[in-house]
Amino acid sequence: MKGLRTLGVLVALLGGLAAYLYYVDAEKPVGETEEKPKVFAVQADQIEELKVSTIAGGVAELKKSAGGWYLAGPQQIRADDSEVTGITSNLASVAIQRVVEESPANLGDYGLREPVAEVSFKAKGAKEFTTLQIGTKTPTGSDLYAKTAKDKKVFLVSGYLESTFNRTPFDLRDKKIISFDREKVDRIEIRHGTSLVSLVKAKGEWRMNAPVDARGDFGAIEGLIGQYGSDSVSMYDVHAMAAQSNIWHQPRASRGRARRPASDAPTLLPIPSPKRNTARISENV
Repeated sequence: MKGLRTLGVLVALLGGLAAYLYYVDAEKPVGETEEKPKVFAVQADQIEELKVSTIAGGVAELKKSAGGWYLAGPQQIRADDSEVTGITSNLASVAIQRVVEESPANLGDYGLREPVAEVSFKAKGAKEFTTLQIGTKTPTGSDLYAKTAKDKKVFLVSGYLESTFNRTPFDLRDKKIISFDREKVDRIEIRHGTSLVSLVKAKGEWRMNAPVDARGDFGAIEGLIGQYGSDSVSMYDVHAMAAQSNIWHQPRASRGRARRPASDAPTLLPIPSPKRNTARISENV
């Protein structure tokens, strides 16, 4: 009997606890979650200057102008706005997942003696840069150790931010070779040494007029134009694309007709040196 009374008491306590938890959850607004404190009180569109440095990739200094973001230096180089926007938006939203240590004795334990990456920004009206230092990942790999340059406190930020902030100057530069409206392109010239391939678009059709007069492959040529205007294309990618593209139109074999031998078709030869080759795309404006 004593055992049954004890069991009854435990069941009653468990029922009371369940009822309490149900009542507490019912009082919470639907969808309420604990809001993590932000590292910085800044709006992304207020950031006007950036410095991004990594252990392996050097330092990138960027400034925003009316025309977008530029890499600072003796010659201003256009930056990739989407890459830079990813940094500024995440600086504005980065949150402290958890404080690890208020005053660490050894920053090397967190990869912060020599940070993996440092991202500094200057907002509109600010006189000094504010810096976020990124260390190594936690043992689980889900978070990163981080701190600000002016504070000893080490805290955790989301691990996905490593790929956002750990960017080299090359990662941040605009990799487009040329910018143009592809709908207005009506002529393409590709030179390799003394050889010339010339393509002209008329009435919605592409045609080769050098080195021979022949119908062009619409899909292949439009694909080449698209690749030239792609955000992710680098200088050497373009040369590789030109070398691999076959813009000669091969008609389908028909009964009683022989297909033109492949050896007779003009092709773009492999390009040994970027300095010896040029490509020009003209727009009909």
